[in-house]
Amino acid sequence: MRPIVAAALVLAAGTVTAAAGAADPALTVGHNEEYDAFVATDTGRPLYAFAEDIQGGPERPAVSDCYDACAEMWPPMLAGEGEPTVGAGLDPDLLGTTERRDGTRQLTYDGWPLYRYFRDERPAFDTHGQSLHTHGGSWYLLRPSGEVIQGRDL
Repeated sequence: MRPIVAAALVLAAGTVTAAAGAADPALTVGHNEEYDAFVATDTGRPLYAFAEDIQGGPERPAVSDCYDACAEMWPPMLAGEGEPTVGAGLDPDLLGTTERRDGTRQLTYDGWPLYRYFRDERPAFDTHGQSLHTHGGSWYLLRPSGEVIQGRDL
């Protein structure tokens, strides 16, 4: 009986997380000693760009290539019903959204669709997704300028 209760709690927590991701998010600048400043959630969790995505620009929309198992490991940063905002140190002109094939809107920064990494648990301290090579491509933090923080692929 206890495993069923535990499974129900895990499912409930996932529902709360999904609902929280659907609120009108605000992006901020996260900081740590290794990477200095990077784009983060309003709680300081780092956000990543996927090198296999298509970076949007003035003449083309951003396109996410992370679905199914990829999106379980790298949850997309979804936009809510209202307009997302950025905190001090980020450029509001670099903030945007793109429509995913499931109809949800994903936040973009400098045209890059944004994702969290499921193993980053401590805001700002955990940047475990930086330079990982999974799901057919590499994952990188973004500077507040929108520049991809390159590193060696792991």
